[in-house]
Amino acid sequence: MQTKLGTGAAGATGAGGATTQRAPNNPEKLPSINEGDPLKEYLKDKKKEALNYVSSAAKLVAPIIEQDVIVGYNYVIEALKAANLPEVESEMEIAKSIHYIKNKEIERAIESFKAFEKKDKIMMAMASNNISFLYFLENDFKAAEQFSDLAI
Repeated sequence: MQTKLGTGAAGATGAGGATTQRAPNNPEKLPSINEGDPLKEYLKDKKKEALNYVSSAAKLVAPIIEQDVIVGYNYVIEALKAANLPEVESEMEIAKSIHYIKNKEIERAIESFKAFEKKDKIMMAMASNNISFLYFLENDFKAAEQFSDLAI
């Protein structure tokens, strides 16, 4: 009886008769580094959607959760800090500042917006823009110009 040793149809025979495959050398078939990872994009979109839901819920709950609206905002802000959601926390700080503006508490709004100067640059720019507008409404053009420069 004869036995036949094969070399494998698709590749070279290695030690012990095992067949090995070689990677193609065609760079057109390899995935590009610049291509977006669909799973990564999906997760990014889902995170953004979830943060939007949390933000919307927080904005709805904060004004009515306590007798004093500001206490409600502070409660929600502290809960967001504990949950490690800084993006939504910053949005709630801005919502609280806007509440001050709606109630004509301009000085408190400015104080609240100035707290953003210590945070990231994007939030600082948004806060500076709002402070500039408030100073403009109060006819303090020098301060308005100073904060508008910070916003840029």
